[in-house]
Amino acid sequence: MTHHLGSFAIDAVETFNASRKKILRLAQALGFDAIDAGRLASIFSEITRPHSGGGSVRVALSLVVESQGTVLALRFPHPLSGPSQALLSRFFDALEPMPSEGGLAGFEARKRLPPTGLALTEPFLDELRELLSTPSREELLLALKHKNAALEREVAERRLAEEALRRSESRIQAVLEGTPDALLMVDADGTMTYANSQAEKTFGYGRQELLGQPIAMLVPEAQRPGHDARVRHFFAEDRTREMGMAANLYARTKDGRRIAIDLKLSPLHTETGRQVIASIRDITEQKQALESIRQLSLVVEQSPASVVITDRAGRIEYVNPAFTLATGYAREEVLGRNPRILKSGQTPSEVHEALWSTITAGNIWRGLLINRRKGGENFWEQTAIAPISNLDGVVSHFVAIKEDITDRIRYEEEIKRQRTLLDTLINALPLVIYAKDANGAYQVVNDSLAALVGLPREAVVGRTAYDVFPKATADAIHQADALALKSEQPTYAEDWRTYPDGRRAIFHMTRVPLRNEIGQAIGLVGAFLDVTESKEAEMAIRCAQAEMTQIFNSAAGGMRVIDRDGTVVKVNDAFVAMTGYSRETVVGKRCHEYFGSQDCHSRACPLARILDGKERLELTVPKKRKDGTTIYCDVGVTRHLSPDGELLGIIEDFRDVTARVEAQRRIHESEVKYRELVERAKSIILKLDLDGNITFFNEYAQAFFGFGAQEILGRPIVGTIVPESESGGRDLRQMIRAIICDPVAYERNENENVCKDGSRVWISWTNQISLDEATGEPCGLLCIGLDATERKKAQDALGDAMEVISGSIRYASRIQRAILPQPEDFEALFARHFVVWSPRDVVGGDIYWHAKWGEGHVFVLGDCTGHGVPGAFMTLIAAGALSRAIGEVAPGRAGQLMQRAHQIIQTSLNQHLDGGESDDGMELGMCYVAPDRQSMLFVGARFPLFLEADGDIIEIKSDKKGIGYRGIAYDQEYHEHLVPLRPGLRLYLVSDGLFDQVGGERRRGFGKNRFKDCLRAIAGEPFDQHGARLFAALQAFQGDEIRRDDVSIMGLECC
Repeated sequence: MTHHLGSFAIDAVETFNASRKKILRLAQALGFDAIDAGRLASIFSEITRPHSGGGSVRVALSLVVESQGTVLALRFPHPLSGPSQALLSRFFDALEPMPSEGGLAGFEARKRLPPTGLALTEPFLDELRELLSTPSREELLLALKHKNAALEREVAERRLAEEALRRSESRIQAVLEGTPDALLMVDADGTMTYANSQAEKTFGYGRQELLGQPIAMLVPEAQRPGHDARVRHFFAEDRTREMGMAANLYARTKDGRRIAIDLKLSPLHTETGRQVIASIRDITEQKQALESIRQLSLVVEQSPASVVITDRAGRIEYVNPAFTLATGYAREEVLGRNPRILKSGQTPSEVHEALWSTITAGNIWRGLLINRRKGGENFWEQTAIAPISNLDGVVSHFVAIKEDITDRIRYEEEIKRQRTLLDTLINALPLVIYAKDANGAYQVVNDSLAALVGLPREAVVGRTAYDVFPKATADAIHQADALALKSEQPTYAEDWRTYPDGRRAIFHMTRVPLRNEIGQAIGLVGAFLDVTESKEAEMAIRCAQAEMTQIFNSAAGGMRVIDRDGTVVKVNDAFVAMTGYSRETVVGKRCHEYFGSQDCHSRACPLARILDGKERLELTVPKKRKDGTTIYCDVGVTRHLSPDGELLGIIEDFRDVTARVEAQRRIHESEVKYRELVERAKSIILKLDLDGNITFFNEYAQAFFGFGAQEILGRPIVGTIVPESESGGRDLRQMIRAIICDPVAYERNENENVCKDGSRVWISWTNQISLDEATGEPCGLLCIGLDATERKKAQDALGDAMEVISGSIRYASRIQRAILPQPEDFEALFARHFVVWSPRDVVGGDIYWHAKWGEGHVFVLGDCTGHGVPGAFMTLIAAGALSRAIGEVAPGRAGQLMQRAHQIIQTSLNQHLDGGESDDGMELGMCYVAPDRQSMLFVGARFPLFLEADGDIIEIKSDKKGIGYRGIAYDQEYHEHLVPLRPGLRLYLVSDGLFDQVGGERRRGFGKNRFKDCLRAIAGEPFDQHGARLFAALQAFQGDEIRRDDVSIMGLECC
């Protein structure tokens, strides 16, 4: 039977003596003598007193009545320290484990009471319980002291909270008053309950004029209807709403002005009910500025002049529509590019140099540039380029305003050409041409007039007829000019003139008065035609007409001229020979009566189509000859126009193409034969339309897959001979879509197919796009396939073999990784660390290694010869050599440790002997951290150490010899470098796979300098991210280059 007495603990040092006295009285009451009672009190005092952590051990006490006597049992809730248990075992009879709270293993200490015949009556037990539970005076005083201290802390905390609240309210008020926005607080009735100083400035009302007034007083008249409903809706919705510039909101000020505002409404729950805080910003000026910007933008966008804006480096950032219209380039084609894409090579380089020097000096350049459009056509631009400076006065952009003056240049050139042409023309014409002013002075004369008077042209200009002709002739000219000046119409006359050589000629003279805008005669123009040879000219015209008729009749093709009514006007000799009809039979008859076609009397009639507006027709039609035979003709139909442009009819040009049509027929027959060959081919040949439906399926394909033509044609290829997916899971429907969309990328492909009986076969396909003969656009896909099932099976068998080999290599990788150190090997010595170990293949030739050496520690990073499987074997040899060497060399002698590792590797590979083919080894960096962790020894075998502190990078050079190689002396010595360790110092060991990696635009090695630059760039970042950042920098530099070697980086940061 068990009697529980209660629990006991010493809760404070102040109650230690009182608690000890309780245990003494309890022990004496239970019959223990003074010595055992003292021992029990000492044990209790030692175990239950408060420890340094601030807590104490509470022990449960009970009396257990057993057959052999009564036992005092003490239950401890959790394990005690070894010394405490040893103390208990010297007094108590037994210590037994027992479960306790929280799953921790507690225990029970048992001590048999002295045989005093003690009777465990209930009153006696109550006295014991009261003894343990009743607090002593010291405990009561201590409890009161703790309570007073708690009350004092609570009062102090309340004072601090009230003071913080007052400061918070002051800060909030300062924020509300200092905000650049007008703040108004409105209750559910729409009444303003708060306004800050900015609200007074924005609306022009004093604060007292706003408080208690409806918010509607600030709403413009036009927006007040429905405003109260919107207020109620917002309070019902109870969420924050932002209404920016796009909302087009306005407010009314005290002086009646209408201002544009940006409004944000936020609900606020207060003790007096829900309210809303309205944050209002006057954006009138901003809106006006944006409108100005919009208008300026429209001006630039709609400007007929090209506008181009570039950055300082000349990269185009903006072009307007006029630019795209002038150059032919779309905006997205030029953004980010240099304006030199317009360079034609026609503008002198000196112009470009002057342009650039002018604008970079901050000045405006104006000039003419000859540029090139997208289509290759050159054009002229009158250009002004100005620099644009930022707020600091630094040129940041350039703007070019350019006017396409190609038409003007060409117009001016055309005017010059026309003037030259006119001058040439009036001098080349067989006319005497001149212009006079009202006083009879010659203003313009041609060479013919100069020849008539026997003077140079420049000697005639400015002089009168009396100065260059005999008086009698001059009188006649003066009289005729006077009549012409008075006449409203041109005047005509014929008269004789004598050349200086005595030759006389008769001229047909035309005089036309020149008048100003008010009709006043200001001069005249005269043209004299020498008609002495007019009969010869008429004869020449008749000869020309005969020549044209001869040309018409000599044309190789038959020609027929038809008037608007369909009557044949003229035919040539070739037409007569082609048709067999005589000229007399055809001319004057309707065109359809002889040599007509099936298009006659229909809307397809060539004459009708030309009369409807067509300018030219090209046709190929069958025609019947007079003898009844049919010939095929290419017919060109053009408009027959009068000299003044009136449509008189049509001209038909016939070419006999019967031989060509016959050749096309033979080509068609060849195509039929080709189709027969395709049908008989021993390959799978099919065609698909752009939707993936089968449009052709040759006989071999039908026999191979088991589908008849009627079963397969018109059906989708997926679901017939192509399954939805391969046995391996590849989505073939998606693959077919990709082939149809981009057949060039899938010119050859291989996939699993299915026969009608369900059997699966592998086909190797060759795919080619089919083009529409008329439009040249893609219209389908031609696919030729060969059975690749047996080859595929052989490839799968080879793949299985490769998987076995790959599995072995992956297992070797697990073995290799197993010998690498764990993170906790580093964490005991360094505040932070990282290791990048990236083999080029599944396994690699780089190794990092750690071992405890005496009271110090050794860290190693090494690069063995080779990579892949050979390199991995070397890492195992290296790990074994280091493990052996560390047991043979006294701790702290790092140079000797490196030497011994060299000797073990060299002898293990028999490379210490003369001869032999192998020459393998490794480059190694070794760091020995001394037991006091205040210094480190570094030994490098062609393996440097990099130190970084406060952004400074120091490289500790290594010895120039590796370890293990055949050519290195067996007793090679390696030098030690002492490195003092201090907090924040960072150490880096790097294999040469990083330095030697090729990449970048120039395909150079990554190198040590780039590595140091990376360390400087990431010095301020968390150290545990350095490994990832360095490896990312290597990958970015590597780009598409192939990885050359294994890459390893070890980083350590001192505590």
